[in-house]
Amino acid sequence: MKITLIRGVLLGWYPYPVNVGNIGYLWTVINMAVLTAIGIGLGVGILALDKVLPKDRPRARQVSADLPATGAGERTSQPEGQS
Repeated sequence: MKITLIRGVLLGWYPYPVNVGNIGYLWTVINMAVLTAIGIGLGVGILALDKVLPKDRPRARQVSADLPATGAGERTSQPEGQS
């Protein structure tokens, strides 16, 4: 943020969220503090959800050992009259 403000003074132009020309330095710093607080709040919220949500995911069903295993595209039975 400091670099953006210094660069803005030198160039006379500020990027969109840093609107010093219209609202002044005080409100610019307040706006940046609010945006930072929102970002930190979102991060804390995501971490809290990570702790609350279940860790176990549904797993794929395992094939029973007594069923024949077939590969992709293999037929399990032959059409009638063919061997």
